[in-house]
Amino acid sequence: MFFNRSKLSKYGRVEEENDMIKVYVKKSVGYNHKILLTGSQNGKRVRYLFYDINFGDETIIDGSNCDLIFHNCTFTESINIKNAYFIQLKNNRYVFYGYANNYVNLNGHTILIEDNFINESKVKEYDRPFVKLNINGESVIIENSFVCSEYSGNIGINSKIISLKNSTISSPYVYLNSAYFYNDESMIKALKEIKIDNSNYGFTCAIKSPVTIYNNIELNTSNSEIIDLNKDSLELLKARIQLLNTLHKVEMNCNRKNDDTLTDMQRKLNERKITKVLKMDK
Repeated sequence: MFFNRSKLSKYGRVEEENDMIKVYVKKSVGYNHKILLTGSQNGKRVRYLFYDINFGDETIIDGSNCDLIFHNCTFTESINIKNAYFIQLKNNRYVFYGYANNYVNLNGHTILIEDNFINESKVKEYDRPFVKLNINGESVIIENSFVCSEYSGNIGINSKIISLKNSTISSPYVYLNSAYFYNDESMIKALKEIKIDNSNYGFTCAIKSPVTIYNNIELNTSNSEIIDLNKDSLELLKARIQLLNTLHKVEMNCNRKNDDTLTDMQRKLNERKITKVLKMDK
């Protein structure tokens, strides 16, 4: 089937297969600040393979509803990948410095992360760089990965489906918004807060955070523990919290009444006249 090879060959070597067109992206593409990729050709999906490419500047990639595969690449500044159909990150390196706010934005239909997303800067303990990771898609799959945003950074994942397998998500702040959540031997950690919006009320995962808010209900997860939440357990949790709040109000009212009673008794004692009677012996 005919397709415009010249439009694709400017990115690298082109190979046609039965159901797709593969483009092995040349290393010089990594020097571009903005990369607008060419979309499907005559109904065939285009898959761009970024292998061993160093991205030296802040990079914006428009995926044109294509597949984008990043293997063994190095990112030294922020990267924004948008309008992709499929994104895969595997065995890449991230080296961010503290002179700028660094971010990684991933926007696609399906996003697969098989990566240790860790800042490898050797001076990060001194310049403490801000790193923000935002992921938006229909399905986000994180497997055999350690996804970390340190210092003042945060991690946000917004997807209809979030699947974690043998992975850890760690950040000062973690925000997850998903209808369906699947977990297999994974953990979510936060130094300050985890917030989870889960419309399907089915969440099981190891959690460690001083503050965890699940569907606007604060949970006690200061220690590492497995939490298993569904609609019934959440209703019980709500009832328990309401009972504790009621008991706290009753305690406060009792303390206030006791204080009022003691104050009134003290006032009455202060108002009493004291008469001294001297008796002389005959």
